[in-house]
Amino acid sequence: MNNYLTINEFSKRTGIEASTLRYWDSIGLFIPSIREEGTNYRYYAPEQVTDIKYISVMSTLLIQRKDIAQLEEKRSPELMLSVMEQQKKVIDQEVQSLLEMYLILKTRYDLIQEGCRIEEDQITVEELDAQRIWFGPEMDWTGFDSFFHPYSEFCHYMREKGINLNYPTGGYHRTFAEYIESPNAPNRFYLLHPKGEHLQETGRYLVGYARGYYGENGDLPERMQQYIDNNHLNVTGPVYVIHLHDEICLSEPDTYLKKVIVKLAS
Repeated sequence: MNNYLTINEFSKRTGIEASTLRYWDSIGLFIPSIREEGTNYRYYAPEQVTDIKYISVMSTLLIQRKDIAQLEEKRSPELMLSVMEQQKKVIDQEVQSLLEMYLILKTRYDLIQEGCRIEEDQITVEELDAQRIWFGPEMDWTGFDSFFHPYSEFCHYMREKGINLNYPTGGYHRTFAEYIESPNAPNRFYLLHPKGEHLQETGRYLVGYARGYYGENGDLPERMQQYIDNNHLNVTGPVYVIHLHDEICLSEPDTYLKKVIVKLAS
């Protein structure tokens, strides 16, 4: 047996777990050169280090084991090109799905982290970077005293466009005057989406925070107006409202934390 490799030695040289090698042996996919009678120890010939490459590559490419076995005896460059072309489409879809998952995670992680750092009662003037967003349609609030019906229309609109609704949702007001008049009725809803076709511009913003459920602003509009008056600020708008903490991280709706930013003149 001096010229043969034990299963553990073979595993170390190939990087394939011993448990995987045992499983492949049990289903007849990759069989050791020698199985010792009585002990059932497996021994692999050195050349099997390269023999296993086909199975390892096919498994890495997520090709099903039954297909690996069926293809093994009739391999050819043309057949492999066809198999890999088909599998490329499957993996491309997986990659796009993982990328979407990562963008949703990062977007929400950043908001939650920001909410944990701020002082809730503060109102400040800050230079903010641009952010990509997806705008929904103009909203008609006639006859509605809550945001739920217009919001459901926004959701329907986004689904029709094939846009993932798992990104954070915000409210958009064209001007600060419209926000003061109807803080619970934005002109539009939007998604904070890294691939959005619209842009929340970089610039100087007045920033304030409030706790409460969707559509609840407390005294934040009045406090922001007072800050503007006291500091003689020139407000140009628009106004963006986004929840830093919502149902994703809080179970009590009245503790949701929203951030309101108002564009100031340069």
